[in-house]
Amino acid sequence: GEVFRTASVTLESSDGRRLDGFAEGDGPVDAVYHAINEAVLADAGLSKRAVRLSEFVIKIEGSGTGAKGKAIIAIQANGRELYGAGLSTDIVEASALAYVEALNHLLAERGSKRARKG
Repeated sequence: GEVFRTASVTLESSDGRRLDGFAEGDGPVDAVYHAINEAVLADAGLSKRAVRLSEFVIKIEGSGTGAKGKAIIAIQANGRELYGAGLSTDIVEASALAYVEALNHLLAERGSKRARKG
């Protein structure tokens, strides 16, 4: 059968408001991206269809048990491609950080309040 993962995120907007999201996905990264969308996009007045992930790369920095995963992503929105990167020993967290960074670029262009990791 199908296995779905769930993710719950709490972010903080640049004006200090708490943004919560909860979602399912077909894997942990997909779930966390959907949860971030739920927390951020509606607050910014964007539909979930307004943003599309167009590139996703994980690179390993370091070696052994102290190695970190670096997520590099690109999103397409409003006819533009925006990038984000995140670094963590947890690749799901690195992916989330990269996605939030890319969304913050989009929100900054639109003049919306940006999200921060909570």
